Amino acid sequence: AIPTCQCVRLRASSVGLASLDARLGAAPDGSWGEQRACVPLVVLPPLAVQEATLVYPWLCAAHAEAHPLPLPSVSGGSGCVSWRVEQAGPQSAAAVASDRYLSVRGAGSVSLRATDVRAPQASAAARVAAVEVASLLAISSGELPALVGG
Repeated sequence: AIPTCQCVRLRASSVGLASLDARLGAAPDGSWGEQRACVPLVVLPPLAVQEATLVYPWLCAAHAEAHPLPLPSVSGGSGCVSWRVEQAGPQSAAAVASDRYLSVRGAGSVSLRATDVRAPQASAAARVAAVEVASLLAISSGELPALVGG
């Protein structure tokens, strides 16, 4: 009888380098000798979005086109992520312009997902909201005016 493979779920206790060592004993009838294998592994910290929700002012389409919104910061994982839009409000018509900026064409909310390029099973969600600025009001109290959104 040929020995069967025994698969075991591995769990990492810490981040860093590890190795998986396997050994298969020799066949009782001598048809093969002992087999060994070693697979190096890199255990990464979990992928996390630093600011799960970001809110930016949205002035007009021309301003939005010239000033894409920065995406949230990400920590953990391999350090290399790609972003995709999961859901966008009907007015925002969002598109990820690059892996650092988000282009929106209107006020609204956008749900995003960051995925680790080197470990695609690791991902984290974020939301970016572009809030329409109706008006600005300058209030003078001293030498410099303060701007208040309305």
